[in-house]
Amino acid sequence: MTRKPRNLNARDQFEREWFIENAWCDHCNAADLGIYKPSEYEEDGHVFVEGICRGCGNMVKSEIVEKDSDG
Repeated sequence: MTRKPRNLNARDQFEREWFIENAWCDHCNAADLGIYKPSEYEEDGHVFVEGICRGCGNMVKSEIVEKDSDG
């Protein structure tokens, strides 16, 4: 389980803002609270964005699933 940092800022602004604003918090049990200090990384072939929940301050982690450009 090697964690490889990625550059969230390399994504276009709309996509980056969407990931930051549309996060689900398991602790709050709520969506779209947003996150502080977002970071993107790859682990075991999966891409994640994580940060601190704006609602409760707990860590939020969401997998980024890339859609196939052919479909």
